[in-house]
Amino acid sequence: MEQKKTITVTLESKEIKFDVMNKSHLTGQARNAEGKDYRATAYMQASEDDEHAYQILRAISNAFSHLKVELGEYLHEDGSTSNNRINKTVEDGGKLQLVFLLPSNFNNSACDSLGGMLHEYIVDRTLSEWFVITSPNDAQNYSNLATDALDRAKQALYKRERPTRPTYND
Repeated sequence: MEQKKTITVTLESKEIKFDVMNKSHLTGQARNAEGKDYRATAYMQASEDDEHAYQILRAISNAFSHLKVELGEYLHEDGSTSNNRINKTVEDGGKLQLVFLLPSNFNNSACDSLGGMLHEYIVDRTLSEWFVITSPNDAQNYSNLATDALDRAKQALYKRERPTRPTYND
């Protein structure tokens, strides 16, 4: 009888949004310190203002959707419809959830790594989209970081436990 493990990863969209804004701020400060024009470095720093928030929320929604495609082999999802709106959970600052149905020998020690790498992927992919607009020279760096985070998430998803040899009492 097949026994799947259910693993639920919960990602706080507020944490993702803050991480995006914080990293864009730090990247802007670093470019300013390198002598880049002060106006350019100011524009690359994301804020919660409407003109910035929409683009950030859209990019987070896109990254989350992309994760579902990339990890679809084990993803358990009930939805059968789609639209082009920003993900309501992202817009409301709620909790994003991914439920995976994994083989019974999935190594639970990989759960923390899986959650962390999914967070990193969404943040880095969002920053890549943001910097395509505001700082094209930085966009590829974050795209590469997102690719690396996705690869590490897949590594965690494919971790398996070693089988246990049966014991006998006779």
